[in-house]
Amino acid sequence: LFPDDLKGPFWNFTWWEMGSLDLPKVLKYVLDMTNQNKLQIVGHSQGITALYVMLDQHPQLADSISLVSAMAPIAYNSHTRGLLSWQAKFLAFLPVWATVSNCQLFV
Repeated sequence: LFPDDLKGPFWNFTWWEMGSLDLPKVLKYVLDMTNQNKLQIVGHSQGITALYVMLDQHPQLADSISLVSAMAPIAYNSHTRGLLSWQAKFLAFLPVWATVSNCQLFV
C-alpha cells in the first residue's frame, strides 16, 4: 500500500471500516494512554457515523463510553411527529451548563 499515491488501494475504505476496524483500536489506545476507564466522545458527522458502526459491531465497547455528544447529524428528523418534534425546537436554547462537558476524544 502506498499512502503517498493520490488514489489506489490505500484509499479504498469507507466509514464502515473506520467504525468496525479503526475506532475500536483508537478507543483502546486512548484509554490505555490516559489510564481512564471511560471516555466522553464529541463527534461530528462522519465521525459519529463511524462511532455508531463501532457500537453496532462491538457493543461491549459501549461500557467504555460515559457520554456521546453528537453534532451535525447523519440523519434528519423532518418527518418526526408528536412530542419529540415539539421539543426539538427548544434544544437550541439549552443553557450553557447543560451543554458543556469535559471531553477527551473528538471523533
